[in-house]
Amino acid sequence: MSNMHLYMYVQRLILILRVVVISTENVNGCPVQCSCHSTTNGRTVHCQNKALQSIPLNLPNDTNLIYLNSNLISVIQAGAFINMPLLYEIQISNNKVSKIENNAFDESSGLEKLFLNSNSLTKIEDAYFSNLGNLTELLLNNNGIFVISDNAFRYSRNLQKLKLNNNKLLYLQGKLFVHNEHLLYLDFSYNEISTIEAEVFGRLINLQTLLLNNNKISSLDEKLFSNLTNLKTLTINTNLISTIEDNTFVNLKSLDVLNSFYNYNIKHLTAFIFHNLTEVTLIDLKECGIETIEANAFFNITGPLMLSLQRNRIRVIQSKAFRDLIGVEIINLDDNFLQTIKSETFVNMPNLDVLTIRRNKILHIEVNAFGELPELLILSLYSNSLICDCRIRSFHQWVLQQTSTVADGVVCSNINEQLIKDIPNVEECKETTTEIESSTLTTESLETTQQVELTTIKAIVDHKTTTEIESSTITSESAETTQTIEITKTNNNVNQASSNISILLGIIACTVSAMAFITVIILFYIVIKTRFRDRSSVHKQNKTGKQEEIVGYDLAETPNCYSNEYDLPQEVI
Repeated sequence: MSNMHLYMYVQRLILILRVVVISTENVNGCPVQCSCHSTTNGRTVHCQNKALQSIPLNLPNDTNLIYLNSNLISVIQAGAFINMPLLYEIQISNNKVSKIENNAFDESSGLEKLFLNSNSLTKIEDAYFSNLGNLTELLLNNNGIFVISDNAFRYSRNLQKLKLNNNKLLYLQGKLFVHNEHLLYLDFSYNEISTIEAEVFGRLINLQTLLLNNNKISSLDEKLFSNLTNLKTLTINTNLISTIEDNTFVNLKSLDVLNSFYNYNIKHLTAFIFHNLTEVTLIDLKECGIETIEANAFFNITGPLMLSLQRNRIRVIQSKAFRDLIGVEIINLDDNFLQTIKSETFVNMPNLDVLTIRRNKILHIEVNAFGELPELLILSLYSNSLICDCRIRSFHQWVLQQTSTVADGVVCSNINEQLIKDIPNVEECKETTTEIESSTLTTESLETTQQVELTTIKAIVDHKTTTEIESSTITSESAETTQTIEITKTNNNVNQASSNISILLGIIACTVSAMAFITVIILFYIVIKTRFRDRSSVHKQNKTGKQEEIVGYDLAETPNCYSNEYDLPQEVI
């Protein structure tokens, strides 16, 4: 027997002795609105559903249990439970309690269970439970509580179960449970909690169940759960968490259920995020918004496990993401966006029974994506788009070897939904090296000689200015391009790669050609305009021939256009 239980047992004996010497004025009485019956531990009083507006004052002194549920009580008055040394449990749920007066439970030191759920409380003050040192179970759920005093549970040192779910709490301060190391069950679900101080659970070394789901928590401090070494169940689903730090769960070595993360926006499950959860049996990650699962995300989870990852946005599962899940029994990846199952994704899982990857977009399964799965009973790939070409060969052989596995929906989308196992043979992919040489494509220089005669211009105004404009020789040497590209691809990719390269070169060539053409037009326009403007005032002089060389350019043939590089003409005036 533990010290705590021994202490409580002694207290009970003391209370029984006290009842012998107290007044027995009401020991045989029972409130007229209620019904009473005796038990070996004292009297049970039933006052529920009586439309009572206050707690009856003439309760029997030997009352052990009292039920005041479903009435209209709004205040728990001081001295309501005086002279009841055997009082063990009080239920006042489903009333309208908005106030607890000081000293309401002053003479109820033996009380172990107090149910105040479904009332109208808005705050929990220091004095409410200050004399309830033996209280083990306190229900405050379904009220309108938005604040709890730092010392509200200071004197309830034996408290084991506390329910505060379905309230309006916004904040959990660090000093809230400094004196409550015996807590085993703690429920804060369905509140509006957005902030939790890192040390709030620091003293709860015996806590086994923690429910934080359906709040507005946006982040989890990596120290928040660091001392919860005996925690078995943790629910943090339906919050606003977008990032989980690597060491958040590192000390939860006794965790059995991690349930769950749906409705988050956790895009990436990083490596080792769940490591050390050696005892976990359920990880529920459905509807989290997950897009990527990194290698070793579930590292060192060796016990029996059910893993739920359905209804996310998973596009990539890295090789070895499920590495060493030797105890995993069920994996559900339904309703995601997977297109490829990478090599070494489902390997070393000797106890895997069921694997479902239904309603994804799977096109390809890489070599050795599936290893030896001796216990696999069901593999479901229903409603995917698997392409059966040479790349499916490894998976095809694996399916044929799994004689005890039911392969549901494992069909070829490109062969009239034919079952893969019914395909007689899949040829092995052959590597092909295609050397595409663009031999020296040289066009002889296109030599264009153009004499541009610009005569001395005599200005009509003042008859003084004489300007001689000579055209300069613009010369570009012919460019000679030799390009050798060696592309090694499988037979199915060569044509597509060549086509993509040709299109790209064609686009570049067309763009450069257009720019060159526009430049030539502009220069031609300038020359013509100058001649036209001055022809009435310029007389012909001796012609000075200046050659202008406009050099051609190499042409790299593409499906639509020509030209690879340009040396654009420049006009020096």
